[in-house]
Amino acid sequence: METYESYLRELVTRLIEIRRMVAKNLIQSKEKIRKKLSNKTKPLDVKIEDLVDVNEENDKKGLRIDKDGYVHVYTDGACKANGKPNAQAEIGIWFNQEHPLNISDKACNRQTNNSAEMEAIIKAIEILKNLNYKKIRIHTDSKFVIYGIKEWLPKWENNGWKTSRKREVISKKDFVKMKSSLNNLEVELIYEPGHTGIIGNKGADRLAKLAIEN
Repeated sequence: METYESYLRELVTRLIEIRRMVAKNLIQSKEKIRKKLSNKTKPLDVKIEDLVDVNEENDKKGLRIDKDGYVHVYTDGACKANGKPNAQAEIGIWFNQEHPLNISDKACNRQTNNSAEMEAIIKAIEILKNLNYKKIRIHTDSKFVIYGIKEWLPKWENNGWKTSRKREVISKKDFVKMKSSLNNLEVELIYEPGHTGIIGNKGADRLAKLAIEN
């Protein structure tokens, strides 16, 4: 009897240890995936379809709508020779796979990366507004735009459009136009780290780069 009980205790001990090892490996694997999805790593080699938001469905216009009634759009701005006299900025707007509203075009405003990012967002808003969409979620990889519209804009307006260093805000026209475009709409800006395999991000990035190549 003692031998049998000893055997059971040893078996239970081993099973507990195996369970701990499996749990530990799952946590480590999850952490590795999280790190790979950060914007500080190389693109993650996963299937695009695995990164599509399952909470979104296509409406009658072929646009992606979530359960809250928000239409989703991905935007990107790119600039060849950014910061130089010969800079050439482009925009990419992705509504859905092979959607006729997708845009790959040259930027019309200041030829910088940040300005192109904002121009893409503003244009996306104008398109959706003309289609009578009132609730919009815009995905962008530009922290500059998100911090600018959510945090810096009110401070700049109160400071007479001067930075904390008392300098003129270079992007004033862009932000004024963006703020105006948001009137009477429910717009959310969502940060999406670039080059993580998100289908919309990849689509907007590809469209912006395609405009540069052409």
